[in-house]
Amino acid sequence: ASQADFDRLIRTIPVDRWDAEPITPGWTLRDHVGHLSDWTEECLRAFDVFARRGHWPADPDEGVDAWNDRMVRVHRGSSVADTLARYDETRAAMRAAVLTLSLDDLRSPDGWNWAYDCLYGHARKHIALAGPWCAAQAWPPGRD
Repeated sequence: ASQADFDRLIRTIPVDRWDAEPITPGWTLRDHVGHLSDWTEECLRAFDVFARRGHWPADPDEGVDAWNDRMVRVHRGSSVADTLARYDETRAAMRAAVLTLSLDDLRSPDGWNWAYDCLYGHARKHIALAGPWCAAQAWPPGRD
């Protein structure tokens, strides 16, 4: 359902609107979509750590807010096409990574947190943040 919401709300926005204005303080639509890919890459790193060491890592050492800010700046120059392609690639890789876990590992608090939040919870949060702005893009000119 979250992927269907993403496709319906975000993929329909014209490319020239992705960076036209911030939709939340300091973040454009491209920043939000890129951020989802950034966190999916971090989740994939967590899955790798778990596979190699047998434990789940904590959040980034620099802190979540600092990490988010740094990563958004790193990818801010990416094209919309590249941003969407990276989102699709990381999401597919994450779905494949989840399938490598045993049911017990998936249901562990950390395993579930990394898997669920990355694929659904975090994505739904950003869809909810971007959704009103996305919906308003289809309104007739002059309506706020």
